[in-house]
Amino acid sequence: MKRNTVLLALAVITSGCAGYQRIGSLTMVSTRNVDTSKTYQLIARAAKGEAKSDNDDAMQQAMDAAVKKYPGGEYLMNAAIYVKSDGRRVKVEGDVWGIASTTNGTASADVTGSVAMSAGDQVLWRKNGTGKPQPATLVAIRNMLGTIEIPTQGKPILKEVLLEHLIKK
Repeated sequence: MKRNTVLLALAVITSGCAGYQRIGSLTMVSTRNVDTSKTYQLIARAAKGEAKSDNDDAMQQAMDAAVKKYPGGEYLMNAAIYVKSDGRRVKVEGDVWGIASTTNGTASADVTGSVAMSAGDQVLWRKNGTGKPQPATLVAIRNMLGTIEIPTQGKPILKEVLLEHLIKK
């Protein structure tokens, strides 16, 4: 009986240490000053960043990792913050907002075969360029690729596709 109690206690103790603990949600979070005179737009949804640090800057590093993945990214909206039990590992997830560059932020009609597209547009896409068109939302554009959010029964799926496979609704 004592042996079972000890094993149960060890299982409970170690199960709490295994994963990240959600510590909160923030409407907007930034590691830099945000210029309120500028107009920002959604660049990417559900961006993730992780960092490990022995110093006290793990959260700042994780936020910078999430935002810097996307050119023009400035801050996170609708952010969730997670911390490991040791406090040295931090994970953030949120929507990246910023100033989209004119070269990467808009696809021209020549590239897409349709009208110009920008993040936030409703589009139709075909898997591998063939098949029945499916609805999606364009969340980011980089070079010749677009990141789309595909609605599903559960959590939406993010997928990178060639811009030539997208049609603006």
